Amino acid sequence: MAVVFGLVNFIVLFSCLVNTCFGQNDRPIIGVMSQETHDSLVKFGPSVVVASYVKYLESGGARVVLVKINQSHDYYIKLFNSLNGLLLPGGDQLDVLASGYGKAAKIFFDMSIEGMKKNGDYFPIWGTCEGHQLLASLAAGKDILISGIDAENLALPLELTSDFVESRIFDVLTTSGFVFKAMTTENSTYNAHHFGVTMKNLTTFGIDKFFRVTSVNKDRKGVEFISTMEAFEYPIYGVQWHPEKNIFEWNPHADSAIPHSTAAVSVAQHTANFFVREARKSTHKFSSEDEASKYLVYNNQAVYIADAASFEQGYFLDV
Repeated sequence: MAVVFGLVNFIVLFSCLVNTCFGQNDRPIIGVMSQETHDSLVKFGPSVVVASYVKYLESGGARVVLVKINQSHDYYIKLFNSLNGLLLPGGDQLDVLASGYGKAAKIFFDMSIEGMKKNGDYFPIWGTCEGHQLLASLAAGKDILISGIDAENLALPLELTSDFVESRIFDVLTTSGFVFKAMTTENSTYNAHHFGVTMKNLTTFGIDKFFRVTSVNKDRKGVEFISTMEAFEYPIYGVQWHPEKNIFEWNPHADSAIPHSTAAVSVAQHTANFFVREARKSTHKFSSEDEASKYLVYNNQAVYIADAASFEQGYFLDV
């Protein structure tokens, strides 16, 4: 029995060393960028954060702040220095770089890179769907997306690249065999997009030196797009698919192929745990818990919007 406990303790200790358990931040707070509303959502307010992104981060053990668009530079500097990471959600901005969403994201993107370069300041950023596309465009300094991708309401297994062995999101030491099998053999990753980033335009614009591509997928017409990528030197991650939907979107009015199987949920939960684990490495913080409480999502009321959109709930902001 003593041998068994000794082995278990060794495994736990090794896992802690791998995942930076010592000195980590056990009260991570992550921001979710808001976006301009369109069409049927305008009546609720000028900007929105879809609630499933908030729940997704909370499921990994983080608290959440809704980051407003169209604010002063000082506002974003304040939040950058107070938060432990940022999630850029999916959406349908027509000109993503010129939108309030894109402009605010660029401020965080630039500060994350600058801080890492200067003094190793760790500030992770995660982009989902349009957030993933925005990260590629920010790295390139221009919109590099291709249109006409036929991947709306499409669940797929990931097609791994040769660089997958270097993946941090799906590190061999932290990814279970069950998750690995689910994401590569089952329709466990959900796509909902008409734009995308390809290997060709990644290379054309020189950001193949910035991002490592760990998986690709093909749309219904056989057009290949990048589905998972991560920066070589920075804690910046992009997924074209929607892990949050596997766990938290059930809209009965949407003709949806969102996978809700145990396997699909395990893949989604793995990514939430990963990104929150990254946020734990950040030493940024609010001046006090009282100050943090003024910014936390708990100050906002989620609105049921399934009758007006493909989402269950949203948080609507006044800017």
